[in-house]
Amino acid sequence: HTVRGQRQECSATRCRLPRCFCAGRDGPRSVPVSQTPQMVMITFDDAVNDENIDFYRYLFRKGRVNPNGCPIAGTFYVYHQWTDYNNVQELYRDGHEIASHSITHREPVTWWRHASYEDLEYELEGQRKNIVEKANIPRSKVTGVRAPYLETGGDMQFTMMRNVGFEYDSSFIVGPYFEGDWRQPVWPYT
Repeated sequence: HTVRGQRQECSATRCRLPRCFCAGRDGPRSVPVSQTPQMVMITFDDAVNDENIDFYRYLFRKGRVNPNGCPIAGTFYVYHQWTDYNNVQELYRDGHEIASHSITHREPVTWWRHASYEDLEYELEGQRKNIVEKANIPRSKVTGVRAPYLETGGDMQFTMMRNVGFEYDSSFIVGPYFEGDWRQPVWPYT
């Protein structure tokens, strides 16, 4: 949380569920660890093309299902360069989530931390537009982003995301490296 460029600690008195939750090792008191849902997410970054589509077809082949009988699916954070949008449409049609991962995947890695609002909008919202137009996926179905190199643009990125209607970001790393203690992951990781 930042105010006028200065970082502030998250305050449980100002930050309350359901709209806000301070990251930490302990979850909401109303959800005991034994009742915390556990899930596995399968995600992929970068281009989808003829170099990798056969692997995705194999990995997600018919007959591979979750314990509840539903087919397994993944989220593909798609980068523009080298992407074959016909393959992206195939993945979407097969039940996978498609999300934005940028147009240029720009370097250096640290560029993403300091990018302007306009640059972030060009990269992340611009890639959503590519997905919508080139893969023929409804805009309402492309709701997430992952910044290249998992380097979030901080409050600037989250402001842009809110303004253009993204629902989530999957760039922020939590868990083993939180406060330097790999044994104590951030909730909901157990």
